Amino acid sequence: MVSIILAASKETKELALKAGFREATVLIRHEDVLSLSAIKEKIERELIEMRPYQFLVSDFWGAGNG
Repeated sequence: MVSIILAASKETKELALKAGFREATVLIRHEDVLSLSAIKEKIERELIEMRPYQFLVSDFWGAGNG
């Protein structure tokens, strides 16, 4: 499982680091398209061709009340 915090207050960041999160550079591209299997597969193929060490393709994110 992977957990990624996209934005946080200073206090939340401190709590996250204490909880085992680590800070890293992340490259993000938002696709403003419908969530369809064919589009997800196209994006995955593109990333596989780029050959990164790790990648994540997801169509869900949440926002807290922080």
